Amino acid sequence: NWDESSVMCCLAALINYFGTPVSYNFLMGVSGQAFRIQLDQNGYCGSAPHANCGFDCTQIIADSLGFVRTKYIFDKSDSPEFEIAKNAAIASIKNGVPVLHQSWECDLVTGFNASNSLFYGRTWQNTKSNYQPIKKLNMGLEIFTKSRDAKPRGVLFKESLQRCVMLSKTESFGNYCSGAKALENWIHW
Repeated sequence: NWDESSVMCCLAALINYFGTPVSYNFLMGVSGQAFRIQLDQNGYCGSAPHANCGFDCTQIIADSLGFVRTKYIFDKSDSPEFEIAKNAAIASIKNGVPVLHQSWECDLVTGFNASNSLFYGRTWQNTKSNYQPIKKLNMGLEIFTKSRDAKPRGVLFKESLQRCVMLSKTESFGNYCSGAKALENWIHW
């Protein structure tokens, strides 16, 4: 949906695929995304709310729910890095495991054509329940593999509350000001 985190929407679908029933709201809380306030330190930037920018909420989900997250970053679709990422994505999908396409938003990649030249999936701007071609893969692909059981729910809730406090008190993550500092900067801009 347009009003939700595309990363958390895709993660919910992916994690449910593995047989771990989770909701969007659960992931927002466990990851800290629901409590996170970030602004680019140089002014307003549309990337600040993305779950992977600054404080990496996606890695928190992977660690908390027992997944290994493998990130493939590439600049162009004709680079060696892209070919490595594409081949890893094809292998994952052949094994029945969707892949996350991380760009400005997040798409869930679920298939590819016979020549391996076109991927299919649910794109972030798709408000219907259908799958469609993803015209261009850019920036990165992420593959998740299950490595262990998830932490117990009680532990996840406790860590979520601790994360909420930490996010409010930490002044920055990378190029993003955070928490109370982000609010202070926003007021003064």
